[in-house]
Amino acid sequence: MKPPYVSVIVPVYNDSENLGVCLSALAGQSYPADRYEVVVIDNGSSEDVRSVVARFPGFRYEHEDRIGSYAARNKGIEASKGEILAFTDSDCRPGPDWIAAGVAFLDDATAFDAVGGPIRMVAPEGRRATAFDLHDLVWGMPQRIYIERFGLSATGCLFVRRECFEKAGPFDPEFRSCGDCEWCFRMRACGLRLGYAPEAWVLHSTRSSLWSFVRRRRRISGGFHLLTPLVASRYPDSGFEVPRSFSTSIGRIRNNLGHRILDTRGRKLRFALAELLLYAVTTLEAWRLRLGGVPSRG
Repeated sequence: MKPPYVSVIVPVYNDSENLGVCLSALAGQSYPADRYEVVVIDNGSSEDVRSVVARFPGFRYEHEDRIGSYAARNKGIEASKGEILAFTDSDCRPGPDWIAAGVAFLDDATAFDAVGGPIRMVAPEGRRATAFDLHDLVWGMPQRIYIERFGLSATGCLFVRRECFEKAGPFDPEFRSCGDCEWCFRMRACGLRLGYAPEAWVLHSTRSSLWSFVRRRRRISGGFHLLTPLVASRYPDSGFEVPRSFSTSIGRIRNNLGHRILDTRGRKLRFALAELLLYAVTTLEAWRLRLGGVPSRG
């Protein structure tokens, strides 16, 4: 029997350099080349994304005018033909067995309808780690916790059977961030199951600069602003809660100072400062949104 046909969906917005690295990794997959396609959705970039995609024979370029990565992912779903849909982001680098591992876990006797894999943070080599590098390396994207505790997976590393979208519907394009969380809640409400696939991993570069760190936190805060009341009204027993208190940040600092990466006082201090900055940005953005502000694209 032929292995399942997989459609890899990659939204991109002004990230041509990282996109080229991501597509190179996807071109080198161990999964049979005739059993998967790669669909890149340009979400209104000012950069020449089309020429990057053209360097990879067989990879497809699509365009979505509506702002937002979830609108772009919906366009990718519509344009794709795979029975399994694999999602990653332009700033991720899938491992060589990423597709094979994700498909194998979906075909396992556990019979999950969707699986998410690890998103491993890596810092650029050859320079001193910034406070923001350290924060990403320590906290990063804890996919296993998200999946096993809350039943949520980020679209940076997610495999879904196509029929899941037929049952649960597409992503909500109103979200700039956290639309994957909203969709996972909806998927599970339909009786579908999400699992964790430890061998289906991708690498994700840390955010080294102050601006990239703040921009991401503002975007995530906008997603939580839409997600929190929705979860409270529709899924009150989920146990999901957005941590926004100062004491939560202090607890996170205290609980992580023993991390192996924080091996000097300087690194501990830089991590702590980044966590406090994260709290400050989150609080300010929450107030801006409550006063009628529009969620940031990031």
